[in-house]
Amino acid sequence: MEEKKQQAIANRFARIEGHIRKVKEMLQEGRNGSDIMVQLKAVQKALQGAEKELFKEQLIELVPEGNLKLAHEKVDAFLK
Repeated sequence: MEEKKQQAIANRFARIEGHIRKVKEMLQEGRNGSDIMVQLKAVQKALQGAEKELFKEQLIELVPEGNLKLAHEKVDAFLK
């Protein structure tokens, strides 16, 4: 995987990690359960996005370089 892409995915996980810490703080502060659930849904969505990007990059590595544009299109269509 390209270093730039790898770093972008790592950055996503760092943001997710920070978000999870915030959810934990909310719980410890006794915040409203509904507010916590909203934040947990946001964490789930962020994890799904990171998972898709990682999956996409792994698939693209399997395709010969001459077909990368087509591979990107097919993977994008598959992940929608």
